[in-house]
Amino acid sequence: MKGVIATLAPRARVIDITRGVPPQNIIAGGLRWMAAAPFFPRGTIHVAVVDPGVGGEREILAARAGQAFFLAPDNGLMGFVDDRFGIEEAVRVREVRFFLPQVSRTFHGRDILAPIAARLAQGLSLRRLGPLSRNFVPSPVPPVRKTSARGRFRLEGAVVDVDNFGNCITNISRGEKQAELSDIRVGRWRFQAPQESYSMVPRGKPLAIVGSTGYLEIAVNCGRADRMLGLRRGQRVAAFLQPERSAR
Repeated sequence: MKGVIATLAPRARVIDITRGVPPQNIIAGGLRWMAAAPFFPRGTIHVAVVDPGVGGEREILAARAGQAFFLAPDNGLMGFVDDRFGIEEAVRVREVRFFLPQVSRTFHGRDILAPIAARLAQGLSLRRLGPLSRNFVPSPVPPVRKTSARGRFRLEGAVVDVDNFGNCITNISRGEKQAELSDIRVGRWRFQAPQESYSMVPRGKPLAIVGSTGYLEIAVNCGRADRMLGLRRGQRVAAFLQPERSAR
C-alpha cells in the first residue's frame, strides 16, 4: 500500500496508526480508527483495511466527514465514522479506472484503497469515484441497554475490545459530564466507581477507569486485565448511572 501511494502521490505523507487490530475484528478496528482520527489535520485521508469480506459482494465506500476523507469496506467501519463525525457525503467506489490495472481477490487495500487514497490526495473529486450512497452497514458495536432502577439508570453493556495492554474496553460511556458511574460489575468482579488514574490502586490490582476515548475500561495497574481477571470480548458489564440534577 505504501509503495502504491508513493508511486501515485509521492508527496503524500503516510502515517500508520496500528497493525495490531486482531484479524477480521471490525469492532476493534473501528474503535481504534475513531480514537485516532479526530487528532489529524483537516483534509486528511483516513484508510481502514479490516476486510474479512475481501473479494466478495461487499463494496468499498469513500466519504467526507469532519473536514476529512474516509475510505473503508462497507462492513460496519463506515458506521463508526458516521457515529463519530456524521457523514456529509458518501459514494460507492466503482470506477475501476482509478484502481490498479490488476486487482487481486485478496488484497483490495493495495489494489483499490491505496490508489484511491493517493488520487484523492492529488485532488480527485469524491464524486468521480462512483454513485452517491445514503446507506451503509452500521457500526457493529452492540447498543447499551438502559433501564431505570431506584432513581438511577442501570446500564448493561459488554467488553467490545481488548487493547495491546490487556485493558478491556466496554461500550459504556460516561455520557454527561456531571453524571457518575458506580457499582460496576463484570464477571465476579465489582468496582465501586471508576478511578481517576491507574496509580490509585496498588500495582497488580484491578480497577475500572474511563479511558481516553470516553469509554469505561476494566484494567489492572501494570498488568493485563484480560489474563489476570479472565475477561474476554463479549463479557457482560453492568453499571449504574446517577442522573444529573437540574440546577435551580
